[in-house]
Amino acid sequence: MSKPLGEPKGLVEKCWNLSEVEQAYRAFLEKWNGVLEKVSSLKSNEAFVTRILLVHEYRKFLNIDSDLPEDLLPPNWIGYTAYDLFMKLREELTPKANEFFYKVYEP
Repeated sequence: MSKPLGEPKGLVEKCWNLSEVEQAYRAFLEKWNGVLEKVSSLKSNEAFVTRILLVHEYRKFLNIDSDLPEDLLPPNWIGYTAYDLFMKLREELTPKANEFFYKVYEP
């Protein structure tokens, strides 16, 4: 007969350092929050590079964020805010970034 592993939140605390992940999300937000205001002034080549850097930086969270259910996360989990910013920035950057890509892309 197997023994219970304990309360889910206690198990989460043993397996994942959520405060470390939260710090990484805070750093992401600090770095990228101001970019949203500047998107309209970016040239297409700048938007292209910015989108690449954004995606490169955000994809690191796939390795450190456990993607736990909301009821196992701390209240007001900052990962949701970071995801929203990522999606908004990507959406705003994409038209100009694609414009640049299609100017230089040769099939």
